Amino acid sequence: ASPDALLLQDLGTEPYARRRSSGELAKMLARSLAHLHCQSRPHFSCYLELRAGAGLPSPEEDVRRYGGPAYQSLFAMGRDFVLSRHELACVRHEAASLAAEFDAVRKRIADPGLFAALIHDDLGNARQTYEVGDALYLLDFETARWGHCLLDLTKPMLGKFERDMSNGNYIWTGSTCGMGLYHAYRSDCSEIYGLNFDDETWGEGMATALMFAGFALTGRLCRLETNRRLVGTVTQNLRRIYACLNDYLTDLGRMPATRKFIVQFLCEV
Repeated sequence: ASPDALLLQDLGTEPYARRRSSGELAKMLARSLAHLHCQSRPHFSCYLELRAGAGLPSPEEDVRRYGGPAYQSLFAMGRDFVLSRHELACVRHEAASLAAEFDAVRKRIADPGLFAALIHDDLGNARQTYEVGDALYLLDFETARWGHCLLDLTKPMLGKFERDMSNGNYIWTGSTCGMGLYHAYRSDCSEIYGLNFDDETWGEGMATALMFAGFALTGRLCRLETNRRLVGTVTQNLRRIYACLNDYLTDLGRMPATRKFIVQFLCEV
């Protein structure tokens, strides 16, 4: 359709019908993300055509701060941070196992295979959503890109950094959803779209996305811009992020070398 044929529905003046519990919001968000990912999965070629039509480079050459290459760079910084912590016994004695887990995550994110879809990639709180009845709609797609779809679950589950424009404070938002978001998302993908992966595939996919997100956050802390005034110390923020990440990886039973690093970091640093 031509742009003239596109209409925006009047969503009204109140974006949220009522205050909801985190469990309710997790289910609503899971359904919205399932719709976005499952409906976009077959249309990668259309995504490339739209980028080309807009004069944008290929995804591999995306130079945006929130583009795929930028996140890979932040993850690499997070990996280097971990492998440089020689004061921790697990790093001295199990560096090869740690490096292998990081390398596997990097490769799976770069080539997500079954988990490839259009992702919102900035969904951390209600600011990017709108309710119509009992449905939750996603807004604010300027950082959207093609990528590993489970990355869209990691910001609500693991938190993100946001800048308070009124005072310049840079704050980790903390997690707003737990594993319930993942389980609801998996259920919706299966029941609505017939997207059925085995437990091994789902568990590996979710652990991969969480580990990538957690150590991309580490990389962001390793390279703070001068106009970012971090609330708390770098170590304090890392401890909070790692404690949350370790709970998820333990629940999923994945990344044993990384979990050992996190436990030692939390105990000794």
